[in-house]
Amino acid sequence: NCYEVTINGSSVLLCDVPGFKDTEGPEVDIANGLGIIRAIKRAKSVKPVIILSREGMGDRFGAATQTLDTITRLMGKSTNA
Repeated sequence: NCYEVTINGSSVLLCDVPGFKDTEGPEVDIANGLGIIRAIKRAKSVKPVIILSREGMGDRFGAATQTLDTITRLMGKSTNA
């Protein structure tokens, strides 16, 4: 789901994307990851916001570090220093 909003006079597109390891298996995770990568590559700029909830993660909260590592690898190295 994506929503276009105006912030300080600039149009911003906010998108809620699927998480990792909370879908229908590794095949769906791969497909979701490829879709996210494709969208990021097409964007002029990307500023990810990651929200983790202890209650929402339940016993998966220990996987938060692995999820952040996956996202970092998907994003690649920043071109801005």
